[in-house]
Amino acid sequence: MGHSLGARVAYYLLEALSTKSKARVHRAYLLGGAVGKDDDDGWTAAIKAIRSTGKLYNCYTGNDKILEHLYRNVTARRSYPIGLAQIPISSYKLKNIDVSPWVSGHTMHKEALPSILRRLHRV
Repeated sequence: MGHSLGARVAYYLLEALSTKSKARVHRAYLLGGAVGKDDDDGWTAAIKAIRSTGKLYNCYTGNDKILEHLYRNVTARRSYPIGLAQIPISSYKLKNIDVSPWVSGHTMHKEALPSILRRLHRV
């Protein structure tokens, strides 16, 4: 589980783990991710690290002004973060979820985590 730059670290960890012979990750949660969404090869590799029965959850919201302005400006608008939008690849292991009803800004993911997890796992 990673939020913001922690989601970026999780992404690169998943990419590295994808080179192993066996997928080992059951679930990965990326919350307000400060990592680009459009690297199809990278995301395809990252998903390979997820077990066949597992999921990669991308939790995004349009309410994140930090990612909208700071991330977009730091990357010279060449990258659009997963914290604002869906990861645009198709995989049964990937679940994009709009958490806007519970997350009103970049720093609100932790507070909203119980609601997000209940929604994802119907607890």
